[in-house]
Amino acid sequence: MEISCGHGHLFHQFLSPWANRRDDEYGGDWDRRTRIVTELVAALRDACGAGFIIGLKLPGDDGIPGSIGPAEAAIIGDLVTRARNVDYVSFAGGAHARTLEMHTPDRHGPPMPYMHFIRELRHHLNDVPLMALGRITDPAEADGILARGEASLIALGRPLVADPAWPNKAAAGRTWDIRYCLSCNTCWGAIVMMRVPIACVNNPRVSRPDEVDYWPEPLPEADRQRVVVVGAGLAGMEAAWVAAARGHDVTVFGASDMPGGKALLREKLPGGETVSSIYDYQAVAAKRAGAVLKLGRNANAQDIIALQPGTVILATGSTMIPPDWLPDDIRAEGWVPDLRTAMPEVLRHPGQQDGTAVLYDTDHTEATYACAEALRARFARVVIVTPRDTIATDVQMVTRQGILRRMAEQRIEIATLCEPRWSDACAEGRLELVNMYTGNVTVIDDLALLTYATPRAPDDSLTAPLEAAGIRVIPVGDARAPQEMLFATASGHAAGETV
Repeated sequence: MEISCGHGHLFHQFLSPWANRRDDEYGGDWDRRTRIVTELVAALRDACGAGFIIGLKLPGDDGIPGSIGPAEAAIIGDLVTRARNVDYVSFAGGAHARTLEMHTPDRHGPPMPYMHFIRELRHHLNDVPLMALGRITDPAEADGILARGEASLIALGRPLVADPAWPNKAAAGRTWDIRYCLSCNTCWGAIVMMRVPIACVNNPRVSRPDEVDYWPEPLPEADRQRVVVVGAGLAGMEAAWVAAARGHDVTVFGASDMPGGKALLREKLPGGETVSSIYDYQAVAAKRAGAVLKLGRNANAQDIIALQPGTVILATGSTMIPPDWLPDDIRAEGWVPDLRTAMPEVLRHPGQQDGTAVLYDTDHTEATYACAEALRARFARVVIVTPRDTIATDVQMVTRQGILRRMAEQRIEIATLCEPRWSDACAEGRLELVNMYTGNVTVIDDLALLTYATPRAPDDSLTAPLEAAGIRVIPVGDARAPQEMLFATASGHAAGETV
């Protein structure tokens, strides 16, 4: 049993001098604030015996002024291990309130963010073994911690959601075959915010009985067919490797020279490095399964029909819908590109320039704000404009908190309850923003870039001619219903199983 005394939960609140204002035997000084934990451990040990493993997860740094930092954690660690009736101790970060994001550190921070205090706190545990945790995602990271003597044990949480065979693959030298945790906290958002069963972007089979080291069973020869996958993004590549592993003759067409689709752009933005692990795994699995990849090529209906496939899996993505305030002729001329079109060009220019970049946001997903950070590194001023009353409304709370913090730290301005109004002045660098309710107008005088992130429409123009030719079409990912990466891998995997 591990007693969770961190993350702002009840026992953490007793330990914290900021939260615990009691003046009885369970508050007032360190001995009394730690009493509820030491008494609980003693009671468990008496009830369960010497051979029962009891662990403690303690706050190492909760980020709250006047609460528990590494110095206070050292005092707590010493007091709760003096009786030596626990088998191991681990330390975590964060609490509720403004430091919730610290308790499941995401991909916008460094790997292993707790290690700077973990390696010091091991000296305050009365020789009780220390367990390291906190965004340890790669076997090499875990091996290094143990080799350096910084901890005796490694705790894995989210990495085992992404790949429950992680330890087995690491032990067998199959690190290339691991589906790595993205640290995106989709799992947290599913169970805590959406109140649905746990889900993982990089493990579409999470919680299934056969998820550990899964590889499909080949179909009988009579059930195999030729399958064409159009699109080499996350949805298409997931469908391709699963279908090929089941024995189908799979050909993948991809417009880019490498797999990944729109995820290739996300990987280049702040917090995007881990995204590459999705398509890296998919590419290896597809080659292992025998899928043929024809990349750098846009396939038309005639190309596909010529292959005489039994099924086409359509993974052609989506396009952002132009906002109503943008005139059709201006959009057609390309003066105001959508965010996906604008960012590759922006990323080609690393230097900073004068002027204001304006990002109109009705998308409200995580990648939009990664783009805002990339814009801020290149423009003197960035303004996010939204008709809603805040931003990031479609992002789980633990991630949204980090987004709001970074927007504030980087001085990215947020103009809520308004939208742009196009006028002839835009050609001179003057953009009017109109309040949705009052009609009041504010002006940005030095407009350098105007772009938009909006709901998307599926790019499904191939469906009609393929179906007219008698070919079964299965849309996946954005070509079926534009959503986040979770839906891309999940729908792709399901198509690979269905075909």
